[in-house]
Amino acid sequence: MSETLQQLALFSLEAPCPLSGLSYHADFIAPAEEQSLLTALDEGVWSDDINRRAQQFGYHYSIRSRIRANAAQYAGPLPAWCRFVTQRIQARDLFTPELDQMIAQEYLPGQGIGLHTDLESLREDVVCILSLGSQVEMTFLQPSTGARWARMLWPRSLLLIAGEARYDWQHGIPKRRSDFYEARRLPRGRRISLSFRHLGKDAYPLTGKGRADDAR
Repeated sequence: MSETLQQLALFSLEAPCPLSGLSYHADFIAPAEEQSLLTALDEGVWSDDINRRAQQFGYHYSIRSRIRANAAQYAGPLPAWCRFVTQRIQARDLFTPELDQMIAQEYLPGQGIGLHTDLESLREDVVCILSLGSQVEMTFLQPSTGARWARMLWPRSLLLIAGEARYDWQHGIPKRRSDFYEARRLPRGRRISLSFRHLGKDAYPLTGKGRADDAR
């Protein structure tokens, strides 16, 4: 086994989750629903303000300046084509406040984001991440202890991150073209991440500890 594979095998993707505040839901949407979301997104306009293409819906904020959009930048309710997702999250009591902001980001093979902690100044504690297209591995690191854990985000799965998992552990997506799972390499394809939040109507700078958490 190569050194790279040995490093990847140090922590199992199937090991019990040591993080409080992490909730994973496989097959949260059906394949036909996934395709409808991908089609709607590709009929929209992608921006390339960062190193991945992205679209924002509802409340917007600047990824680079880390300033949350105010009411003047409110683009209206989330599109009708994605509301079945937010309604299902609420119907299953996973998160009850209105989800009024969504960021779609495109990850191509080789793209990812470094380990980071999220900003503490966002209004609500929970971010809901729906994965479309390809699988990707999300890794977690506890800086004070060096503990590591990883979770494969499969297509159509929903991940909720809150509390300790969001603010005490660092998380990120390794920048590589394949993932290692059960002694097999899984080539990555195009992945779209939909991150849902409740921001509300108050505007203030995102100045809390950590970094912007809009790159999933």
